Amino acid sequence: HSQTQMVLAGTGDGYGLVGLVPGFVEVQIEIFHMFSGAVFQNGGLFFNGTECGIEVVAFMDNNPALHGTYVKGIPVVGSEDLLETDEWKQKISNVYCPIGNNPLRRKILNKVSELGYNTPYFIHPSACIADNVSIADGVYVLPQTVIMPFTRIDKYCMISMNAKIAHHSILEEGCFISTGVNFGANIHAHKDAYMGIGSLIMTGVKTIGENSLIGAGKLFEAASSSWI
Repeated sequence: HSQTQMVLAGTGDGYGLVGLVPGFVEVQIEIFHMFSGAVFQNGGLFFNGTECGIEVVAFMDNNPALHGTYVKGIPVVGSEDLLETDEWKQKISNVYCPIGNNPLRRKILNKVSELGYNTPYFIHPSACIADNVSIADGVYVLPQTVIMPFTRIDKYCMISMNAKIAHHSILEEGCFISTGVNFGANIHAHKDAYMGIGSLIMTGVKTIGENSLIGAGKLFEAASSSWI
């Protein structure tokens, strides 16, 4: 892939910062969380990007209190509104936004796409993905994930570490698969569905509704159609 600059869009409300980096087309990096006492919301995202050869250059956030500060030695240069300026359109081409709030992530990535930026996907080299899996723009797949054949992953989905997605399943736009999720075969998750850490969605479940939340460690099976 050719070298380019990219930017991560953030919000200033605790969901993250924007990061500018020169790097490969298929990469993701960290979105930082500054309001809960933790430095990182998704620490692995930053390090996954850097281990793939990404040098982080700058961040953006909509919280003015962060402007002019540094995160891990990297400057916060201003708000994401900078992406609307000709200056930044000339500087960067790719935008990444791996934040955990599904509707907000979709909103930001749709906005920057309309502004003319690319929203590439990132697949960690350790992920095991069948050749005939369909993966759209703006999808982030973290280490040790397994995705089986004939699965479709729509725009702006996030699939965290060590998740397993069986064959013939569909994740609509904006879905989130947390760490360690086991997602069965031939299941259709509608827009913005969120599968919590370690949850198990059994084969036999046909549909997960729009904006659904499956709690961490929960078992969801078709026989009872209930949380266990």
